[in-house]
Amino acid sequence: MHIILLPGLDGSGLFFEAFRKLLPSSVSSQIISYPRDECLTYGETVDHIYEQLPRDRDYVLLAESFSGPVAIDIAALAPLKLKGLILVSTFCFSPLTPLKTLIADRLLFLLNFSAPPRFINWLLCNDMDLGLSERVARVVDALPTETLKSRVQSALQVDLRGALDDVEVPIMVLKAIEDRLLDPSASHTIKKYYDSTELFEVEGPHFLLQCNPEECLRAIENFLEALQMPTLHPRYF
Repeated sequence: MHIILLPGLDGSGLFFEAFRKLLPSSVSSQIISYPRDECLTYGETVDHIYEQLPRDRDYVLLAESFSGPVAIDIAALAPLKLKGLILVSTFCFSPLTPLKTLIADRLLFLLNFSAPPRFINWLLCNDMDLGLSERVARVVDALPTETLKSRVQSALQVDLRGALDDVEVPIMVLKAIEDRLLDPSASHTIKKYYDSTELFEVEGPHFLLQCNPEECLRAIENFLEALQMPTLHPRYF
């Protein structure tokens, strides 16, 4: 099986390292990063990814955080070789409560994204990995502010609940039990609008693949094995 990895808000894919090292030899992986100097909308990001998808081999899309809506939108287009979606610590519409979304949208122009590593460690890693948080801070600080603002605004405004009706491949959602960034309902909303979603709650923070890659991989391996069994997906009954 081949897994295509779609990164979080930073767009780099640099933080998949720990997870990729654990992948068995039978699973290959590929990161598709986002342009660092372009303010792409979600629709433009989908176009950027779509043209790089394999045409000659089966694959699964794994999307974390910011990239969840990108993966859902791609799946709704029904690419020929796509066999499944794995959505990690992510959402299908604005991941904040309506009040928080309104406040964040109004204050977005004030942000400079120079968050200190200790705050990143608290928010994304639940104080588990200051070293990782320092790396995240460096990568984020190196990106153009307008690029990051554009991605945050896209996430606050996205709504792909309707697109889930057009998805015909199996979906697995990995929800971080101790996620301090996303609203707790974000993962359950995906299951609500795509009822055959396999939802797994995994111990860990928002940076789930980074802080608990072993448990994530166990769930993912079971999902990949099921994809290769000659059974019908529940939606086909």
